[in-house]
Amino acid sequence: MILKSKEFALETAKYIKKVIELFIERGENFKVVSESANVLFSPPVPEIAETLGKHVRFDLAGYSFETSRIDDEKLIFRAGFNTSKGTVESEVTIKIIHIVQIMSDKNGEVVMTNFAKPENFQNREEMFLSRNRDIFSK
Repeated sequence: MILKSKEFALETAKYIKKVIELFIERGENFKVVSESANVLFSPPVPEIAETLGKHVRFDLAGYSFETSRIDDEKLIFRAGFNTSKGTVESEVTIKIIHIVQIMSDKNGEVVMTNFAKPENFQNREEMFLSRNRDIFSK
């Protein structure tokens, strides 16, 4: 099936990257949706990670937009998260191929949806736990 092929995933990742680059170049805020299991927080934000559902949406506006960049096929940006201990800043990293949807911040329109489901990316829950193990060990 083409949606599970590595070739389709690679082409999809190129397209996602180009769409994000266009938003950044044009100075337009945008939103991305990813499966929570594919998001890395550094430093970890346990209080936030524990409350995430299957999908998480990030609005890249203001500080998050200004710090956003694409590095090594990953979207990286800084964000502040409200916790019981106040606002905690963390760097958020999402592999480009794991971005499920991109939306315009101006009107909320969906700009692109990622249908790629390559076999080697299927065990997302295990990947999330291994990347964020220290969140759950506290």
